[in-house]
Amino acid sequence: MSIPFQKKLPQCEGPKLHPFSKRKVDVEFIRLLSDNEQEGQSHVFEVVINNRHYALKMFKFFDLDDVKFGMSEEEINNISNETLRCHSDPFYNECCAYGRLIECGVNGKIALRCHGHLAIPAAREEELAQRFEVYDWDRPRDDSKLTVSKRQPFAAIVKDLVQDHSPLNERALCKMRRDLLKMRKIGVYPQDVYLRNYGGGLLLDFSIAITKPHWLFVFKQPWLIRSMKNDEMRMLQKLMLESGVKTWQRAVRNREYCMKLRGCPEGKERNKKERRRRRMYPSRSIWSSMLSRKIRGQLFT
Repeated sequence: MSIPFQKKLPQCEGPKLHPFSKRKVDVEFIRLLSDNEQEGQSHVFEVVINNRHYALKMFKFFDLDDVKFGMSEEEINNISNETLRCHSDPFYNECCAYGRLIECGVNGKIALRCHGHLAIPAAREEELAQRFEVYDWDRPRDDSKLTVSKRQPFAAIVKDLVQDHSPLNERALCKMRRDLLKMRKIGVYPQDVYLRNYGGGLLLDFSIAITKPHWLFVFKQPWLIRSMKNDEMRMLQKLMLESGVKTWQRAVRNREYCMKLRGCPEGKERNKKERRRRRMYPSRSIWSSMLSRKIRGQLFT
């Protein structure tokens, strides 16, 4: 049984994800989908709810101190713990990202479809350990000392179960690029653009996604924000190259080609140098122009 939860999450400014159901639902665990050997923020299972198969992503418990470790003193003093948790907890990151996708009517179109969040009681932890050898949940030590009935439940998100495992092709890569650009337009930055996080050609992991509004856009320098955005496209470009699919499609611009274009930064720089040279040596520019006209006149007379 799940625990009924009627609130949209997270409870802070910005997009929110609705609960999967406002009533208790039976959750039958079928198999472990994620790799138990790899570290991560969650474990993913195939489950059956109301006679339908889903992918259930159950999140490990979040420690706020892990985030504060890399923050400046100014950021720690000006950002509340609640805001920091809402913008850093992998579970809330997914809730915000999917909340925005649902708001914009693109849930299931540019990312794997999400059906809402769910709370799984702590009593299921022993079952998951026995059946799937899943032990690592990063449960707080104080919480582990409590009786099972009083422990915190697991936060989970219900998604479509990926059925299409066909290899990538050029068409799929082009769509992946378009989807990523659409996400950026609506203020969702997935940050984790790797092949392992795609299923059926759709992105399925938003555990470290940044969704506007977010404290990073207030406290971080503009150059750092630009770098963050560019890193996503570079990740996608690397994915395209490593996929082995032959395609002319690129996630980032070809630098050598860009240098030939007038609109690129390098081209603009060359134009600036040329204009500066003409200001410094105007007679040369005028003489060159007059000489050119004279030669043309001789040729056509």
